[in-house]
Amino acid sequence: MPWPLNTIRAAIVVLTLFALVFGWSDMLRSMDQTEAATVERARHQARGQAKAVGELVQARLDSLDLAIRSVRAAVSDGHAAIERQTRLALQDMPSNFVLQLFIIDHDGYLSYSSLGPSPRNYLGDRDYYARLADAEDDILVVSEPVLGRLTQRWSIQVARSIRDNGVFAGVVSIAVSVETWAETLAQLEPGRRDTLTLVGRDGELLMRSLSGPEHYGKQLRLRRDFIDQPALMEGDYLAESVADGVSRIFGWSRLSSGLVMVSGLALDDVLAPVRKAREQGITRGVFLSIFFLLAVSGLLYALARSAQVMRRLAVREARTRNLVDNMAEGIMVVDDAMRIVASNPALCEISGHTEEVLHGASPAMLCGETTAADDLLALLDVEGEDMRGGDFVGMRPDGARYIAHARVTRMSSDEGGRHKRLVLVADVTESRREADDIWRRANFDMLTGLPNRALLLDRLERMILHARREGSEVIALFVDLDLFKPINDRFGHAFGDRLLCQVARRLEQLFRSEDTVGRLGGDEFVVLIPASPARDLAGQSAQKLVDRLSEPFEIDGEVVSISASVGVAFYPRDAETPADLIAEADAAMYRAKHAGRATWRA
Repeated sequence: MPWPLNTIRAAIVVLTLFALVFGWSDMLRSMDQTEAATVERARHQARGQAKAVGELVQARLDSLDLAIRSVRAAVSDGHAAIERQTRLALQDMPSNFVLQLFIIDHDGYLSYSSLGPSPRNYLGDRDYYARLADAEDDILVVSEPVLGRLTQRWSIQVARSIRDNGVFAGVVSIAVSVETWAETLAQLEPGRRDTLTLVGRDGELLMRSLSGPEHYGKQLRLRRDFIDQPALMEGDYLAESVADGVSRIFGWSRLSSGLVMVSGLALDDVLAPVRKAREQGITRGVFLSIFFLLAVSGLLYALARSAQVMRRLAVREARTRNLVDNMAEGIMVVDDAMRIVASNPALCEISGHTEEVLHGASPAMLCGETTAADDLLALLDVEGEDMRGGDFVGMRPDGARYIAHARVTRMSSDEGGRHKRLVLVADVTESRREADDIWRRANFDMLTGLPNRALLLDRLERMILHARREGSEVIALFVDLDLFKPINDRFGHAFGDRLLCQVARRLEQLFRSEDTVGRLGGDEFVVLIPASPARDLAGQSAQKLVDRLSEPFEIDGEVVSISASVGVAFYPRDAETPADLIAEADAAMYRAKHAGRATWRA
């Protein structure tokens, strides 16, 4: 019939175009999202790096300021005192970091240099000298890079003014090597085109780890949010670097000194892996699209050649068989003599047997030589029932066990009145294990393996119900470890966890199988004992517990000692409900704590 065939062809073309458009748009959108997420991560990385490096720079500035203050305090004591204090102040500074420590007098002339005697040198024209001379407060000034007249090296001057009864009397300054400091910062960069830049209060470039000397002395100024909005402490932005024209993601952090540390990550380097992946993805997409179009073209050609009814029936039968062969569930057909007469590849994969071995064999083969075989045969007996299902334990030829779920359906009888059974088999080992694991996590403490609070309360409720029927009693022992926190703090949490596990094992050894030992959390445990009468047993159990936990523990060669404070409560004397009984035992434990620890109270 040509009309339905043409309709199918048109539908395939429309769906193909839709799939291509949707697939490409989804892929490109995902790539854009990945690129945006990469840029966002780079922003956080740049800000974090600027903050971390800024703290290192501020610490170095603080040490320089401390050296300046100590030398300034010695100015009034004369040249010998200045020399001595200078040696003390500079002895712990890194090699080649400090070029010199010097003093400028109130007339602007160099009066002292840690380099030794020097020609008469006028420094009153330096910007930092003028700023300190005009400042009313005692401030720390960090200058722009200057070329030293004595050292002939680029340096940053870190300086404070000298005051004599409030009157400006000169400047104490340390000349720091920009080259050495920049090299130190360069070691912290993650990429070859990434930068770390120290910026002054007014946006002046003080130091740059990448191509810094090219810009020193050129009065380079940055106009960014951290200059225009001094109240901001940190931020980021995307811009083209004014220093070298490279687009970077910049993160900045303001130092307590007012300077700003800027970290720049080269945008092209950040996005290089993403862009490479994008190119590869587009290339794969092109090839897959071509392959998809070829596949669809082949399908259309096949449909055009499938006009005859018999061909359509053959295709349908092949598809049905393909569906059976590729089902995740195993399929077997069992005759009335309990013999497997058909199976699919999934059943072979689940059971570990080949189709040839399964054919004609009893379904009991799936269980091996175990009693589970009888359970499976009983499950397959659906006489009087049209359908049933259940789990069975299977065994593969290599001895590996698995849990399977079988759904059995009785098929219509054949001409001889014999019934066959269609059995769908699914491997549910993992799902059953996950369900068991979820149950254990909900009811047991993951560290010690003891029952947790939920299971403790459930068992205590059952004990109370039993005691109420029988007229007996229940003992609750609330155990809190003494001196556990100092040991945990000293040796670490991993050591403390192992100590808690050893405590749990000792508690399990002390009590009977009908008793319950559980952990509430931290270093708190609870023991539940059904008993009648309970008074003597409670005291004996509590004292035995205190004595046992007072014995030393050995963990990784370390011998440590703790003790335990135990509170005892009784049902029905002290409380009627599980929660109240635990609370009464907890209160009794605190009385034991106040009594000096390593004891028990009821």
